[in-house]
Amino acid sequence: MAFTRNTGTNLFPLILGLFLEIGGTGSRILNALSNAGVCVSVTTIEHLKKVLPEDVVAHTVTLMQSPSMFYLIFDNINIFLCKSQRFNKNLMIRATKTAVIALPDALPVAADFDTKQKVGESVQLQWGRTYCPPMMVKKKYHSHPKKLDGQPLGLFNMNKGSKKGIIQMLKALQEISGLPEAEWAAKAQIIIRDWLNSNNIRGTHKDHMDDINAMEHLNYIDELSIKHKDAHPLCFIRDALIFCIFEPSVVFADAGGILRVLKYWALSFRGAGLHNYACECLEILLQWKYELTPEAQAVKKQAWFSNHWGLRGHNIASDLYLEQNNFWVKHVNIATGSGVTVKYIIKKGSAAVEAFHKVSYQFARTFGFMDYA
Repeated sequence: MAFTRNTGTNLFPLILGLFLEIGGTGSRILNALSNAGVCVSVTTIEHLKKVLPEDVVAHTVTLMQSPSMFYLIFDNINIFLCKSQRFNKNLMIRATKTAVIALPDALPVAADFDTKQKVGESVQLQWGRTYCPPMMVKKKYHSHPKKLDGQPLGLFNMNKGSKKGIIQMLKALQEISGLPEAEWAAKAQIIIRDWLNSNNIRGTHKDHMDDINAMEHLNYIDELSIKHKDAHPLCFIRDALIFCIFEPSVVFADAGGILRVLKYWALSFRGAGLHNYACECLEILLQWKYELTPEAQAVKKQAWFSNHWGLRGHNIASDLYLEQNNFWVKHVNIATGSGVTVKYIIKKGSAAVEAFHKVSYQFARTFGFMDYA
């Protein structure tokens, strides 16, 4: 490796240095390896970690300013730093991770066959459905797999767990997009979060009804809540069968199957005393049936799922894509210890964390150690 370093380019030492940095190697070890000609210096690695997120954010801003449609995902991330022994308190970073995902062109919605829908609902209580391959299940809202064009937007130093934090978060997104307030407010932004943020956004709508313009009204937000928890069912077999319908509906991006499951989940949650989740399921069903136009339905069913690989049967919930990014943000920065700050994560890692993971994985794969990437 030292011979390669001295006779060729610094591409291999650069990738090796980044791989060691992501894996948590200390600065002293990196400096020793750099002095031996094995890898680049810590200064070069830190510069690379600063340049890559800037390029990713610039590419994301280009996507937001383009005529194509997109939707936003943001969720909180908590990183433990250290614990105070004297006061028994934990020092943590509480920030918000954001991603922008491009929406593909809305495909024509398939015709609604009432007979097939009734048959599908009637057979879901039969065990035979468990052995039916998901590919054979008739789908009401069918979509072909498309590779996800997702761009992490990085970390924001604010807590979005309140109405004030929601307003600050939306203002920061508008500023980083480079779009004027009038143009930003003129677009309907589909924002995906959990039930708490959905409730905060509605409360913010109510508090800002009398403001002066559309930007302050927050009328451009079309929230899409996605987190549903299983209740404690009284009939395990029934709920197991329903979940057997839900799982292939997600991996094959069948929005119609999701809606059918929500009808039964709304009753199950209410029976278990989880009224928040029951109301959430019911709200999605009512909005879909009475409020959304066919065009809005086509857009929302695309926003429910993300396919990072472009392969059939590889869809995941959109929020899970951001949770994976949050995991790699912690994995890359946790090795820095108590010295890491919000500014450091924002400038050197939060937006380009996917790129860091891919570099680490490909490097480990070259030497046959994929499990350690």
